[in-house]
Amino acid sequence: AWLINTSRADIVDHDALLAALQSGRLGAAAADVHYQEPVAEDEPLLAFENFLMTPHFAGGPRQMLLGDMEEIAMNIQQALAQKK
Repeated sequence: AWLINTSRADIVDHDALLAALQSGRLGAAAADVHYQEPVAEDEPLLAFENFLMTPHFAGGPRQMLLGDMEEIAMNIQQALAQKK
């Protein structure tokens, strides 16, 4: 089974989600919402390869999403250029 949450983070118990992923009872999880913002670097869910987190854009209109993707791509390009 997979869990996909595009509603509110608090409707899914954080500890129960962790336990389900750790035990393998849950095949994967995806969330467009976060328990804490900004997301902590030590958030244990981020350690799972079968956990996907997106930045609150599941319900946005197509044009907004395309604009967000362009901005994300530019930010990545700038970050990579600074590391050179």
